[in-house]
Amino acid sequence: MKQNSMKLVHKSLTACGLTICALLIAFSPATQAQNSAPAEYLPYYNPATGFKPAQTSLTQVFLQVAGSLEHHGSPEPYIRHMQAEHKRVSALYEQKTGKPHKGRMPAHMTNEYLGQFLANWNSLSPKLKLDELAREVGRCSREGIRGTRNTGTIAIEVFNEHQDRLMEGMKAGTSPGADFERFRAEVKDRLEFNKPGVTLVGYDTARRDAVSYALILEGRFNKLFAKIDAALPATQAAQIKDAVLGFFIDTARLAQSEFEIGILEFSLKN
Repeated sequence: MKQNSMKLVHKSLTACGLTICALLIAFSPATQAQNSAPAEYLPYYNPATGFKPAQTSLTQVFLQVAGSLEHHGSPEPYIRHMQAEHKRVSALYEQKTGKPHKGRMPAHMTNEYLGQFLANWNSLSPKLKLDELAREVGRCSREGIRGTRNTGTIAIEVFNEHQDRLMEGMKAGTSPGADFERFRAEVKDRLEFNKPGVTLVGYDTARRDAVSYALILEGRFNKLFAKIDAALPATQAAQIKDAVLGFFIDTARLAQSEFEIGILEFSLKN
């Protein structure tokens, strides 16, 4: 899979016949989506009460994102929440300091970009069943963080290490979104994405649970991408795959920015 799709400004995927091509993809009959177990994600995201204000724990941030994807089958509710939260905390910053705040949204995520992001999602979702994929990503992410015993996995170690780096970076005045690529690389390495021959033999529970759910997600993406490759010319297939992967990478970038504005709000109030 290409690793730079989240850097690209979203362009309309309806151009050059891509939507027509997507309509021609020969998917097998839809399988019934797995029934969510609301009690399992309610501690992190409760649709009845909505999203929590920007949080100061990266693990809790990602658990909320996972719960939202699992419930809604779309990144849109979380994106709208983050737009509102960045606006709210920026207003608080100006109120407290008398200075305007540029915000800590990822630099490329302008309103125009996010508008096209959501337009692309809504165009492709019915054809590629992205709602089912989003729910699977949410469920597996939650399980991969909490583990089969609900006591946490090595994913939490990765989050905590990255959280510490972000804290140090914010103290040093680094730019918003710093170090995200290092974070992605560590998730890929520690959870063994795209590593051939993973057997889980001899792994302790905390490692086995995280890696096993990563394998499930990897298989889910690979299955979808294989169907896209079989149905479309290479260039168009690459565009669609980059867009699908970019949806989730950009959502993870937003999750990091939630932690950053959560810390900023905490510092303004203390």
